[in-house]
Amino acid sequence: MLSSSSHEHLWTELNNSLSYAPRYQNKTVKGITSTDSVEKRLQIKLPEDAKETVRVHNGRRQKIGYGLIYRLPTTDLLPIDQWRPYEHEEWFENDFLKCLQPKPECGVELMLDDIPKHFEALKKSNYKMTDEVKKLPCELLVIGEGADDYGEQLILGLKTGKIFVGVHNIPEWQLVADGFKQWLELSIKTAKEDRKDDIKEQHDDDDDDDEDKDEDDAGSSPPPEDKESSAKTKKQKKPASSTASNDNDDDDEKEEEAASSETKNKKQKIDDDKPMKTRRGKSQKD
Repeated sequence: MLSSSSHEHLWTELNNSLSYAPRYQNKTVKGITSTDSVEKRLQIKLPEDAKETVRVHNGRRQKIGYGLIYRLPTTDLLPIDQWRPYEHEEWFENDFLKCLQPKPECGVELMLDDIPKHFEALKKSNYKMTDEVKKLPCELLVIGEGADDYGEQLILGLKTGKIFVGVHNIPEWQLVADGFKQWLELSIKTAKEDRKDDIKEQHDDDDDDDEDKDEDDAGSSPPPEDKESSAKTKKQKKPASSTASNDNDDDDEKEEEAASSETKNKKQKIDDDKPMKTRRGKSQKD
C-alpha cells in the first residue's frame, strides 16, 4: 500500500521542478481527508493510489487559459467533486463507441481491461447507449482536463488504476501512466528535462499576454478630469454621453431662449388657448 508521505514527497518535488513557471505549480490547494462522498455518489471504489494523491492535493479548480499540453497533475488534475463518469461524456458516445467496432482501434484497445461490463453490454446492444448500458456503474472516470484545442481529458481506469488521455479532436486515446504515483514521477521528468524549455517559454508568453492585457485595460480608461472642469460640468448638470459638446452648447442656448420667451409672454399676460412651444435642440430626445 502506498503512503501519503510518498505522494507528498512527489508533489513537492514536482512543484519545485516548476519553480521557473510558478503559475503552473499547485502549492496552495490542500488535500481532502476522505473520498467517501465521491465513491458513494458514483457508486464506485477508487484505487488506493488515487485516494493517496488527493489526500495531498485536491486538484486545480481554475483551468489555466484554454488548458496546457504538458499533462501535468499540477495543472490538469480536477478537484474530486468534479470527477465524473467518462461513459456519460459526449466524447464517449460519439467517438469512443465508434472506435470499439468492428475492431477496437485508435487506442481504445488499451482500455478494454477497465471496461469489461460496458464492453459486454455494448456488444449486446450493437454499440448503442441503451438504458441498460447507461445504468451500469462507471468504469472510467474523468479526473482531469488538458488543452481545449485537442479536447483532452485525463481518464482513470477504476479496475487497473491506469491513467489515460483522450485526445478527442483526432480522436485517439493514449496511456499516460500506470497510476498516480507514476504520473507524478513522469511529470517531474517532463518539468526538469523533457519539456522544460517549452514549458518555460509558454509560461513567459502567458505572462507577456497578461501584461499586454493590463496595458490595454489601462489605455482604455478615460483621462482624469481636472477639478475646475468637473465643477463646471456639475453646475451645468450635463450627463456624460457620446453627444458632441458643441451640440450640447447649442441645446443649452436654445433652451435658454425658450425660457426667456416663456417669461416674456407671461409678463405680457398673453392669454392664448394654444400651449406655448419651446424650441428643442437637435441632439435632445423626447
